[in-house]
Amino acid sequence: MAIPFRSDPSRALASEIRDVLRIGSVEAVASSEKRTAMTSIADAPASALTGISAGRRWFTLMLQVVIASVMAMLNILNVLIGPLAEANGWGITEVLFTFTLAFWIGSPATIVGGRIRDAFGNRPVILVGAILYGVGVVASGLVTNVIAFILLQGIVVTAITFSVTVAQLHNVGALFPDRRGFVIGLFLGLGSLGTALLTPFAAWLTEQVTPGMSMVLQGIIYGGVAAVLATLIASAPKNTPDVPVESDLAEGRLVGSLGLEVPWRRLVRLPSLYLLLVTFFLATLTPGLLITNVSLMAQAATGIDAISASWMSSAFLIATGLGGLVMGYLSDKVGEFRMLGIMAALVGLSLVIVVLFLSSIPVFVGMVVISGLAFGCYTTLLPAIVMNVYGQRHFGVNYGILGLQVLVQSLLLPWLGAAIPIQTAFIICATASFLGIGAVLLAQRSIQKLLESRQRPVLGPEV
Repeated sequence: MAIPFRSDPSRALASEIRDVLRIGSVEAVASSEKRTAMTSIADAPASALTGISAGRRWFTLMLQVVIASVMAMLNILNVLIGPLAEANGWGITEVLFTFTLAFWIGSPATIVGGRIRDAFGNRPVILVGAILYGVGVVASGLVTNVIAFILLQGIVVTAITFSVTVAQLHNVGALFPDRRGFVIGLFLGLGSLGTALLTPFAAWLTEQVTPGMSMVLQGIIYGGVAAVLATLIASAPKNTPDVPVESDLAEGRLVGSLGLEVPWRRLVRLPSLYLLLVTFFLATLTPGLLITNVSLMAQAATGIDAISASWMSSAFLIATGLGGLVMGYLSDKVGEFRMLGIMAALVGLSLVIVVLFLSSIPVFVGMVVISGLAFGCYTTLLPAIVMNVYGQRHFGVNYGILGLQVLVQSLLLPWLGAAIPIQTAFIICATASFLGIGAVLLAQRSIQKLLESRQRPVLGPEV
């Protein structure tokens, strides 16, 4: 039976909500007709599915971690902003607009990069992107005009970085169809930690030469390393068979693929898309707030000084990296939707405790760590869910569309971070986290319907 796409997504979405509210629990909506996956494929080693040996795939993963580490100039830029502004006579506020612009460019760049990846494949995009990335960073170091610098870093380098990231995520997920959450978590977590290790090097290099020359040298080094490693990675073949769903989605577990290939024109007509957008918007609201304001909020809530508060930011980033490593592994064991619900509940509870004990430093640190772990979980599970539910072939564009919820957050976060009392902001975020649990249940119910109506268990129709 073909998947019934509805012409009016709002009606379909309302139908999903009525179904869940009427039945009352996600267990009750479990289908009486449970289709079994093709065990011959589900039990086959990933090496047989991809045609690439296990050693080659793990070697590729490590190479891609290094590429991700060196292609994160926006994170390294934090230690270069001050020296660059001083050397060129720029205002700090002007230079910081680079990050604002990058924030807005990221999601559209992901969609465009996804289309390019879908057309040309993973390795060509990573290789060409690495070269262009190096050129962009070098050019940023040579310019003395602040507008030119903002455009180069905020648009050009950012767009290249996100385009390469889409190809990297797809390649990792396609090479490990049997443990997708775990390896994506490894890739993102180790990549973040690798970039953190490069930050002291960038600061040291800036002290040895001029800030502009430091960027030039880093562009040559990072772009060169990424380009060389890109020639050595194994590119996942097109139409790699996926491991079919091996567990009961109605119980909150999605381990494996639905076997569908959904182009974006059909994706926008599926209610599950909008439910996932709402889910990740609500779940990532607290981490998004902390990314931009954790230091100032820690000072306001607990009364600690600026230097001590800066460690809150470090704690959040470390927890995010660990969250990617740990939660990706756990999601492959207990299921992706269960992990989303669990982490949303933990974040909500931690915020409630912070509101009750606002001036307690240990309580605040605990909330920051839990939110960081949750953010690592969310950033790991989003690409895994997109690939498992909507397929590999159109992953790039579909992943970019799911990332558009960040643009809506960008309008809300400044108000949450500065315009209202901190306790009110935390109450709003706690409410969003608890609502996120309900959104998870609705999303998995909608995806359960896709699972029940799929036509073929491995390489389903391009619907």
